[in-house]
Amino acid sequence: MSAVPSQFDSSRRRGSPARFGPDNVLRGLKASKTGEVISLNLPLDDPNPPFGRGPFRRHVRLHNQVRPLDGTRMVLINDDEISIALQGSSQWDSLAHFGVIQPGTSGVYFDGVPLSETYPQNYAPNLGIDAFGPGFVARGVLADVVGWAGEGREFLEGDYRIDRNKLERCLADQGSVVEPGDILLIYTGFQKRRALLGGVYPPDTAGLDASTV
Repeated sequence: MSAVPSQFDSSRRRGSPARFGPDNVLRGLKASKTGEVISLNLPLDDPNPPFGRGPFRRHVRLHNQVRPLDGTRMVLINDDEISIALQGSSQWDSLAHFGVIQPGTSGVYFDGVPLSETYPQNYAPNLGIDAFGPGFVARGVLADVVGWAGEGREFLEGDYRIDRNKLERCLADQGSVVEPGDILLIYTGFQKRRALLGGVYPPDTAGLDASTV
């Protein structure tokens, strides 16, 4: 859910994204050793999207359409349309994805933003994912909770709660220090557990406890 501006305005960023800037980029570049690029994206065409969401759909608009260009030359055109659920693979959530209505306050969404953020229009002009900007470049820190929690484990079982104490101990034991503006990645082995279930999403999953906020 977003409203795409004609030009990105970094002042629209809220919460942690507001802390990202040129210093983070430079510190992230200095941390690089091999130049290897690793994608964290899940496949868009996941055959088993979670929680009843619709599957990836591809519609071919033009397939090898041949049209005259000039003289003896022709052009060959291929064009597709796709439809995806924004939570069907990697999750593309705006900060207006979830809100709380409570007595005595007009704030519903993140940072006290009112319901007018998503009504009457069906997009979020201030809390949409476009407010995150064109992307983040920063130093990444990986907390391998699976490796820390038990030798030989491939994934965390059930609804294993990663609270603040566990996370801090994991980082300390592996010698990692998280600094302001870093991107913290938490490894739980979720995809390995899901693979053992034949690609179906498990009914419960390991994740961060609210104490980590």
